Amino acid sequence: MAAIYTFGSFKLNAELDVLSRGEQPLPLGRRAVVLLRVLIERPGAPVSKEAMIEATWPGLAVDESNLTVQIGALRRALGEEPGGESWIETLPRRGYRFIGPTEPQRGYRSRLRSTRSHRSQSCRSKI
Repeated sequence: MAAIYTFGSFKLNAELDVLSRGEQPLPLGRRAVVLLRVLIERPGAPVSKEAMIEATWPGLAVDESNLTVQIGALRRALGEEPGGESWIETLPRRGYRFIGPTEPQRGYRSRLRSTRSHRSQSCRSKI
């Protein structure tokens, strides 16, 4: 089963890395969607820039400006919902956190817990 999150009029299919508004997939690159997934899987919790870069560009040396560009693309896409552009909060010199409404769809929670615990173990030392 796919891990699916809904927030506002958006739906994130974390398994397919697709963000939709209503039934319409949004034209976001995979890396932007991966960043959103990393944030949404830890709602309200700070996620370090290093952890986000490692999750999105594993094993690559990437400048923080790439992260900034992808976060900007996400904010523009989420801005289609009133107030959506502010759902990703910048934590200066630390990272980002998702402060928007989010809820896993019914029937998907056990899959989300196992995915979240696996990913958070690999990211904990970087936060």
